[in-house]
Amino acid sequence: MNLYHFTSASLAHTVLSDCLSKGNLDLPNRGMLRGVVWFTTLPYPEGSGVPTEARKISSSEAEYAKRVQGELRNDFTADKSKIRLCVDSKNLSSFEIVEGHPSGLISYPNFCDLMKIPREWVKIVGLSALYDLNALSDDELQRLISDTNSSTENTWYLHFGPVKPELISAVDFKIGKDYVSYDFDRHGRQAMSDLGFECISGDAHQRLLEFLKPGHHHDFVHSAIVCADPLGFKMATIRGLCNSCYVDIEKAEIVGLHRDDPNYPRRDVQEWIMQNIDELNRCWVAAVERFYKFFPEKRPK
Repeated sequence: MNLYHFTSASLAHTVLSDCLSKGNLDLPNRGMLRGVVWFTTLPYPEGSGVPTEARKISSSEAEYAKRVQGELRNDFTADKSKIRLCVDSKNLSSFEIVEGHPSGLISYPNFCDLMKIPREWVKIVGLSALYDLNALSDDELQRLISDTNSSTENTWYLHFGPVKPELISAVDFKIGKDYVSYDFDRHGRQAMSDLGFECISGDAHQRLLEFLKPGHHHDFVHSAIVCADPLGFKMATIRGLCNSCYVDIEKAEIVGLHRDDPNYPRRDVQEWIMQNIDELNRCWVAAVERFYKFFPEKRPK
């Protein structure tokens, strides 16, 4: 059985160089389980609950973000239907309770039954993926709750624990309402730029590809810069070999790896940084401009 996970272009590259792992599962009475990966058997995002356009978040979404993150980092959400990741369920471990903690794959309704979560609450969660519940009257909500075909939560699956990127069988990109096989140069660069990420290009990118190789079939080697604060730390991220390398642009040096790897080509990467510091600085300047497009009120007068 094919399972699908939808996400944005920038988050997809994080997943493909690390793993799928950072979802959350709401429980009644404002409880929450973390480290849950959401899947659906539906090949299209409608009914999954993911944002299908870039937009400002609502007040209720802002409150939820504060619950999850501890703070509101920004009031913007990306189109999280841009990238579709596919995983074959037979490659995922079956559900079990290990030392009191859930592990593996289970359907959302079955997990809720196991946890004795009221079915009406489960139905309302399913409806929230399709409707703005605050905009419904009590009668409209009750009618939808009574309609067995008004929501798609029966297509949802949960995986407790990380899903390795090697298990992802396909990476697809949304064009219009359809999906095509993802290509970084044809699709990724522009999609990431739209989100504020400036990717290195030209000779600098080609030289990176000469020594930094993909760690698996869908590991796209690249380097990107995003600006969170024009006056803050100037950092570039280099992805490849199933790892992320963090670079201090001002000092032109590596400051760390996401995952320790004694075989990582640090010397080659450091040499590449020195040879391509002008391109990294160009990307930083472009990323700053992207920042001001998202936050024009913060541009100096």
